[in-house]
Amino acid sequence: RWPGNVRELQNAVERGVLLCESAVLEPADLGLEVPEEEPLEFDEPSEAITMAEAEKRCILHALEACDWNQVHAARLLAIHRNTLHKKIVDLGLKPPARA
Repeated sequence: RWPGNVRELQNAVERGVLLCESAVLEPADLGLEVPEEEPLEFDEPSEAITMAEAEKRCILHALEACDWNQVHAARLLAIHRNTLHKKIVDLGLKPPARA
């Protein structure tokens, strides 16, 4: 997300390109603060699993890490929240019952 208008974005990109010290323009080069997110850690499965099962486990792990907040989980998985919602429905995932 860009906090300003298109003209401000254009100026920030031009400035970033001029002042960037590497070949890749990073968010910091545009004056954006990027929050550090801790990577998800997974246990290695003891047996071979299918790609579909791996995807299901990954999505479930992200949802549990975010207390089933789909917006946060989608951000953590770097996918759109609509994509996450569709996958939840397709995979038949349900949040745990609250006591």
